[in-house]
Amino acid sequence: MTLTAVILLWVGFATGICNAAVALGSFGIIRFALGTELAELGVVDLVAAGAGVVLNLAFLVLRPVFAVLIGRRSASARKGAVIAEYVYFGVSAVLLFWSMQSQFDASGESMHVSLDCTGVIAPILIIAFLEASRSKWWCSRRGGGPVS
Repeated sequence: MTLTAVILLWVGFATGICNAAVALGSFGIIRFALGTELAELGVVDLVAAGAGVVLNLAFLVLRPVFAVLIGRRSASARKGAVIAEYVYFGVSAVLLFWSMQSQFDASGESMHVSLDCTGVIAPILIIAFLEASRSKWWCSRRGGGPVS
């Protein structure tokens, strides 16, 4: 159980790098290719995009740290990872809900932004694996054995 959670944390780190590259690329496309200023997108769009970028950047740092510390049997890192994944889940769910709503750009034209739900599913799995009694037991043990 714990090994699966650690692997999912590393997968989340890798996808976070891809998400950051896509976000930066999207801002570049909006600015240069479409000739649209970021200010023309509207406050809600910019706040949601900014929240997504900040969330991804924070978890680019947190996930590998938690993965390494959980691998070293740190019970506090396990608890921290669970709390952090709850936060990630909440923000991702709000952003997913927001993205499903019809949006309008500055000129009044309808546009629709879509996200996939991996940002919601992965934290649920990580939380479930880290909250399992076997994971709690393993992280509270002393010693340097491999992640199980």
